[in-house]
Amino acid sequence: MSTKQKFLPNVLLTSSAIALVMLLNGCGEQHRTTKHTTAITHEAAPTGAAHQQPVAMKFNTPPTAHAGSDQIVRVGEVVTLNGTQSADPDHDLMTFNWKQDAGPAVELVNADTLTPSFIAPASKQALTFSLVVSDGQDESDVANVSVNISNRAPLANAGRMIVAKRGGKVMLDGSASVDPDKDNLTYSWTQVYGEKVALSNPSKISPFFTMPNTSGYMIFALSVSDGTDSSIADTVAVKVTNSAPTAKVAALSNDVISGKKVQLDGSASSDPDGDTLAYNWNQILGTPVMLQDEDTATPRFDAPNRPDHLIFELTVNDGEKTSHPESVIVSIKNEIKPFEVVPDINKIAKMKVEAGLTPAKKQKTTLEVAAAPSLVENFLPEVAKGFVAPAAAAMDSHGGGHATKKHATASHKAHWSYEGEGAPAHWATLDEKFAVCGSGKQQSPIDIQTTGMKLSSQPIEFHYGTSGINVVNNGHTIQANYDKGSYALIGGKRYDLLQFHFHSPSEHTLNSKPADMVAHLVHKAEDGSLGVVGVLFKEGKENEFLKGIWSNLPSESGMKTESANKIFAANMLPEIKSYYHYTGSLTTPPCSEGVNWNVMSTMVEASASQIASFTSIFEKSARPTQPLHGRMVSLQ
Repeated sequence: MSTKQKFLPNVLLTSSAIALVMLLNGCGEQHRTTKHTTAITHEAAPTGAAHQQPVAMKFNTPPTAHAGSDQIVRVGEVVTLNGTQSADPDHDLMTFNWKQDAGPAVELVNADTLTPSFIAPASKQALTFSLVVSDGQDESDVANVSVNISNRAPLANAGRMIVAKRGGKVMLDGSASVDPDKDNLTYSWTQVYGEKVALSNPSKISPFFTMPNTSGYMIFALSVSDGTDSSIADTVAVKVTNSAPTAKVAALSNDVISGKKVQLDGSASSDPDGDTLAYNWNQILGTPVMLQDEDTATPRFDAPNRPDHLIFELTVNDGEKTSHPESVIVSIKNEIKPFEVVPDINKIAKMKVEAGLTPAKKQKTTLEVAAAPSLVENFLPEVAKGFVAPAAAAMDSHGGGHATKKHATASHKAHWSYEGEGAPAHWATLDEKFAVCGSGKQQSPIDIQTTGMKLSSQPIEFHYGTSGINVVNNGHTIQANYDKGSYALIGGKRYDLLQFHFHSPSEHTLNSKPADMVAHLVHKAEDGSLGVVGVLFKEGKENEFLKGIWSNLPSESGMKTESANKIFAANMLPEIKSYYHYTGSLTTPPCSEGVNWNVMSTMVEASASQIASFTSIFEKSARPTQPLHGRMVSLQ
């Protein structure tokens, strides 16, 4: 080294500058290095040369790794490790190296960054990770972090409600219980409500027991545990199968006399499960009466002081289900006082026969009261004076009897009915005016076979208003006369509504089956032709329209019921107004033909008691179906 070359002043150099300093100073001598500083000592300089001071140089400082705080996370969460507090004193750029040391293996995303991440697995074992950082020359010491997976409580599921028979075996089912961490579960069943029963094994997933022989509910609770945490309890109800009870009302064998005590009897009502019954009686027709003990099987009441038909309805309840209603009709009649005969031994009736009477006059004679012989009791009371008796009662049916029948036919209107000598089979012979009842080819009613019919759109336009109640028992049916102004357009032709009346069962049949009842709405056109709309009734819920008319039905022939209350005939019609159309006749004598018949295809409902109210007055009121004779029936 030249003696003229001067040494640099004392400085501290980094390791990266050592080589440069050595080159500048031209030093080729031996030197000694430590981790932090290096001292360079030169050999003695030539004589006269100036002394060079040693140069001190600083080396690299290793970085420090920091893996963040320990964490507690849930299964399935995204977990982020944190190395952001790692540092290098020399501010050198650092590289990061994360590794998993323990626990179920996971996939570290971005493991060479400050903040790698992974998804927490289902594990009770802690996961540990280590971090080493490097500044390119030196590596840091290892830093560690621990991640613990928290346990999730299991979920108990005791299953759905169970319905079982008395005395039967019932198995509970906790198999739908789950643990989010897929841990094994233990089970614990307890009964929390109802009649106590013995579970076969309360710690099993599906214990069983025997149902008691009583009604009601039992409730069981299920709790499950995964060994660390227990679930919230879940419950399941078990109920006894319950069948609805049956209401049964005994019919009254005889008519009830007005003013007398009446007892109803529903004691034959029953419950298939043997449950205790509660009784509910309700009067739905007739003069209102006060029921005594109406919550028992045998209530009582005082009959009204006038003839009437009362209808009572009974339902029974077993504490859960209510029976279908059962009704009974109570017919109230006035008491008929017996005629008291006071015999008079001084008088006896004898027959007085006048000579010279014509054959017609000989058919009757007059009883005359004469003095009776002694010791002979009067067998005919005084009231018999003037009694007209048929003198030819014993005549041959081929003789005077025939004349009597002709006489009766000529002097009295023929009487027709639905049974006996006046039944439909004899209508044609009762009066010559009824002849078409037997000879007609367009007679009604008919059986309507509905198979294969196609609907053609020609609806009836109903233009009905309201009417007061004007109901009459005409001896054959209940007829409601309708106020003027209401009409229907049938096939575009106007027919004014005159009245409607009822038959039970229905006269028309569908596929050979009658409805329970029918209403015939009778209309008349300006040219005198008739149009009838038939509304069929089937047994079901109570008919609101009929309630206004049925509230006080006239039970005797010739009786009338009138009220200012309004009825609206349109409310009797079904919602779907398609109908079967054909040309027929009246269904009662004189059976006139050419009637425009329209039978509604959809039935409406009436309660069993409403139907029974009508049939209690008119047991038979339907003419049998008649031959079709090639007529066409269409569905409109």
